[in-house]
Amino acid sequence: HERMNDECECTVCMAIEDEVGCPHPMSCMVRAKTILDTLPPRWDPRGHLPEDYEDNVPEDDPIEEGASEFDRRITTHGSVRELFRIF
Repeated sequence: HERMNDECECTVCMAIEDEVGCPHPMSCMVRAKTILDTLPPRWDPRGHLPEDYEDNVPEDDPIEEGASEFDRRITTHGSVRELFRIF
């Protein structure tokens, strides 16, 4: 950052202003870091979760036709809409 205030015009701050519309990117980044720092390591998205890198090896039993295998990794991909289903 060129300046450690909301007047910074570095590429990161300018991109945040342009893409997100945040008029105070430095204040927002500081506040976000403060909030993320309160999370336990298991829930901190900045951390490394070994569960994400373990092999998701299927059981010896074959998967039934039409069934899908449960992915036990912690990190998810996609939007919230794609992650939750209401039955």
